[in-house]
Amino acid sequence: MDRRLSLVNRMWRKSGSRIQENVIQFLRFSRLTAASVTHSCQTRDCSVQTQSKESVVIPKKVKRDDLSVLRALSQTVTKDPTALPYVFMDDPYLLPKSAAERRRYQLSKVSGKKAAQYVINSKPEVFLGLTKDEPKIEAFYPPVDASDVQEASEEAILERIGVSDMQGALEAHRQLVESGHHVSLEVNNTLLDFLCFHGGRPQAEHSVLKKMLTPKAAKEEGEAEDEAAAAETGEESGEAVVPNEKEESRNQKRWRMRYQGILWQDGNAADKLFDSMEDKDSRSYNSMIRGLVKHGAQSRAYTVYNEMQERGIQADVHAYNSLIEGSITIRDDYKERWSVMAQIMKQMDIEKVRPNLETFNALLDNLRIMGALGRKMGLKTLAEMKACGVEPSLGTYNLLVMIFYKDSLPPSDILYDIMDTIEGQEFSIRHPKDVEFFKNAMSVCLSLRDVELAYSVDLLLNTRENHKLAGDYMGQNIYYGKFFHLICLMDNAESMFQYYNKFVPSALIPSTIVYMDMLRSLETACAYDNIPQLWDDICMYGHRYRQDVLELMVQVMATSSDATPENKSQFCSVALDIISAAKESTSRVDHIKFGSLTLEFLMSICLQAKELEASWRALQYIKKDNKVPSIALLEDFIQLCVEEEDTTKALSCLGLAVGSGLPGSVGLADSIKTNLRLNNQQRKLLEDIMMEEDMLSSPGSAI
Repeated sequence: MDRRLSLVNRMWRKSGSRIQENVIQFLRFSRLTAASVTHSCQTRDCSVQTQSKESVVIPKKVKRDDLSVLRALSQTVTKDPTALPYVFMDDPYLLPKSAAERRRYQLSKVSGKKAAQYVINSKPEVFLGLTKDEPKIEAFYPPVDASDVQEASEEAILERIGVSDMQGALEAHRQLVESGHHVSLEVNNTLLDFLCFHGGRPQAEHSVLKKMLTPKAAKEEGEAEDEAAAAETGEESGEAVVPNEKEESRNQKRWRMRYQGILWQDGNAADKLFDSMEDKDSRSYNSMIRGLVKHGAQSRAYTVYNEMQERGIQADVHAYNSLIEGSITIRDDYKERWSVMAQIMKQMDIEKVRPNLETFNALLDNLRIMGALGRKMGLKTLAEMKACGVEPSLGTYNLLVMIFYKDSLPPSDILYDIMDTIEGQEFSIRHPKDVEFFKNAMSVCLSLRDVELAYSVDLLLNTRENHKLAGDYMGQNIYYGKFFHLICLMDNAESMFQYYNKFVPSALIPSTIVYMDMLRSLETACAYDNIPQLWDDICMYGHRYRQDVLELMVQVMATSSDATPENKSQFCSVALDIISAAKESTSRVDHIKFGSLTLEFLMSICLQAKELEASWRALQYIKKDNKVPSIALLEDFIQLCVEEEDTTKALSCLGLAVGSGLPGSVGLADSIKTNLRLNNQQRKLLEDIMMEEDMLSSPGSAI
């Protein structure tokens, strides 16, 4: 250390005071570092001695899947409310700006894939010339022709089933039987499962593309969808009507539409295989029952079940679930329907078949269309469900909501009890009805006009991973549309715009109804600062030429008595843009045709902003539309001309008033004479206009 200090002294004498300060700081840092190293060494020795006396506990390895890292990374990124869903992120020009465009966007993708698959299946030789892709994805290749099965064996049957080739599997099975080989019960059951799932016959290869290309097929499909929708509407009414034969067949068809994929046809491949099987076990009968119910042959499913009971074969819980689901179509009276379902549950208890979630949800789904009886038995079903130790899913609560909230029944408070029960819980998909809860619950909130209950439902949706149960894009649009409609009705403008910026466009594509609700809410709250932003969004999302929206916006701006001068100036710009939109719409099929009141509102907006040129443009647009503004508006216009000292526009306005025969034209002329400086030419023009007014008002002017 002494040698270091002597070295520093020599440096001081050579380098001066600036270096002295730096060296002193360096020495201080060196001493602190040395002291800290010494202290850490002593501490480490002590800790080693302490740890040698204590046992070391190694934690167990945490099992993680392949997506654990991605999940952890995804939690570090928040959702961007201004971004569209990932499925629509392609060309910015093609981004959908309405719910209809979203649907067309997705259908175009699906139709493109179907068209590509159709071309590959039609001309497989073109695409099989060079196959070097690894790994090979069978779904991208044309299906193997059934006649190309080289060797019939049970392995060949299972291999064809694995690639969803029904014709190939049936051909391999036929060849194996014709060759005299015995097909095992396991393989027969696997093939029967496959056939029953698809209704016993394959779908045509290009049926989807054919439906899109054939107007007749599309029309028939649309009529079928309308009929199914009418059936659902009739079911929701909860009315017990005894149908005649024609209505009964129509109801059967509607219920088949509900269960349809491919309707079951007698004598199909599944029937033939089932009849040809010498040995049939529980799995064989269960597959037939489930397939028959799924594809609309509920009565025959009960026939197979009775045969199964006579042979002493026990059905499993999935077969019983299908029988409960199909019981709704074999009886018309509500009490008889419930009697059939109760008998099935008793038989399950006798056979010690434990019901599961699908069992109770099937019961509740049938009770949904059984009116007041559904309410009575719905709570008993839920109590029995809890007694059996079955945890309700979100779909269970959805069915309860649909049972208790109908126009034909008195109001209920069950949704409040449901929300108190499931508040803060995280749900996973366990039943197909799970994705319908939030949409239907929000519909109930809207009907009750309870915004606090709606906030509770939305809070549950955003709890951890519950947002995955919001449904498809159409269901989400319905949910957020009703939620936002309720906010516009019952909450303040600040909350409305907060949720608007949160939902649009990531979750909600605003419709005309959304913007009309927002305009009414802004008018009630006198929150006029947001109207320019709202108009920009209306144009961006494709509602620029919607007359109902434009008329409401013009009305709100024109009747805004509490608007500031800055607001009025912004309103004037919006009004001019609306006039431009109306002019542009003349080339459209649904062109804009404003009424007299809306046209007067447009001119009034410009006059309130004290914008003479804008008011003049509005007046010219009114004249072009063969309309005449009121005398009060013309008085305000001439007053603005006086303030701006524009004699030409004032005289033109006076000429319009005189030519239209409006009373009070003399007062307009007196205002011009008194307040404006007229040259000789303008004075003569004024006299000519008033002379014309005298001629029109004289008794002989009508000749």
